[in-house]
Amino acid sequence: MKIVFLSSEADHHYFIINSLHRKYHVHKVFLQTCHKTKSKSRWARFKSPKTRWILIRNMIARLLFSHKEQMLEREFEQPRYLIEGQQRIHLEPEHEEVYSFNDPETVRLVAAEEPDLIIVCGTSILKGEILEIAKVDILNIHRSIIPLYRGGGHPYWAYYHNDFKNLGATIHRCTKQLDGGEIVAQEFYKLEPGHRIYMYRFYTSKLVAEMLPRVLKAYSERSVSFAANEGGRLWRASDLTLWIQLLARFRFHRHIVHLRRLSAD
Repeated sequence: MKIVFLSSEADHHYFIINSLHRKYHVHKVFLQTCHKTKSKSRWARFKSPKTRWILIRNMIARLLFSHKEQMLEREFEQPRYLIEGQQRIHLEPEHEEVYSFNDPETVRLVAAEEPDLIIVCGTSILKGEILEIAKVDILNIHRSIIPLYRGGGHPYWAYYHNDFKNLGATIHRCTKQLDGGEIVAQEFYKLEPGHRIYMYRFYTSKLVAEMLPRVLKAYSERSVSFAANEGGRLWRASDLTLWIQLLARFRFHRHIVHLRRLSAD
């Protein structure tokens, strides 16, 4: 089975891809990269007052807590992603940088590889012809539990709603409906007393790395089963106001304190 990944530049994506590549050969990886972004498209988004406010809000959030959390996230992840003492994780399969997976030229490049299975990990929303290329299926990796938490801004929506039982990762079929395809695999992430808010990405990456070989085995044996993906709200990262983000963090930390007290009893 010829496997092609559509992804973006990030160590946790490389970790997922490399982990699968060592068990099932990944034919090629296409990386959506900021270095390929067209300058016209890059500046067009600043024309919208709503977009400008979201960017300002994100800058404030970064100053308040995100910058420190990102540093802690990197410090926590890097030693756990290292392979044979490398200082930085490297993408092992053959790879190529592209501008957008909805761009006709990129669609042509991906189609030329004649993939049986396409796996999507950390890209912008796919539309149009790119969804029709795979001979067998196109799968998306979603770092949350669907159908409860479709869309973006996760896991903070679950934290905000004190919903700590529905954390985890899902692999589902990629369709025209955002995060609306049938579920192929799903694993839950159980919070422990020693966990911190910046550890979520690493642990969900591990879940995905464990799920993918099982999914590929099922596809190769033609024994894959699909679960319904109906209902659920579509959440948006753009709706994560500063107040919601602060409350989400407060409720997360309060839950961890609760877990510590339970473990101490």
